Amino acid sequence: MTFTYNNGTSVTYGTVVGANCECWLDRNLGATQVATSSDDILAYGDLFQWGRLNDGHQVRTFTTTTSTLSSSDVPGHGVFIKAPSSPYDWRSPQNDNLWQGVTGTNNPCPDGYRLPTHDEWNTERLSWSTNNAAGAFASLLKLPVAGHRNGQWLGRL
Repeated sequence: MTFTYNNGTSVTYGTVVGANCECWLDRNLGATQVATSSDDILAYGDLFQWGRLNDGHQVRTFTTTTSTLSSSDVPGHGVFIKAPSSPYDWRSPQNDNLWQGVTGTNNPCPDGYRLPTHDEWNTERLSWSTNNAAGAFASLLKLPVAGHRNGQWLGRL
């Protein structure tokens, strides 16, 4: 599938049919290849803050940060928001419903795709040989390990 991503760049990703017969992109958004190992840096993709739209903050080479939390679902800038204290969210108050379901707000996925629901993700995870990085990579999805940026845990796409 070919789609436009990150400021008009045309990218082509394959698809994978997972354990629950859902169609998944074959890599994380922003990744240049399908993972060849669980720590394949070229398969990590972009570093999204959970629930945040594709506004530039997620680009791996982006270094500008702010500690000013957003009071809305759309911050209005692409600066990485580094929360100064727990719960370490980019938004105040938190809104954990942003990427949920078929009509999720701030969906960064290409048209026709979305993040999985909790149940869909759990079904997929339970199909792995082991519930760890080795099982994630050995799965049909070839998932690399998750991570964090500047001490903030991130959503992986």
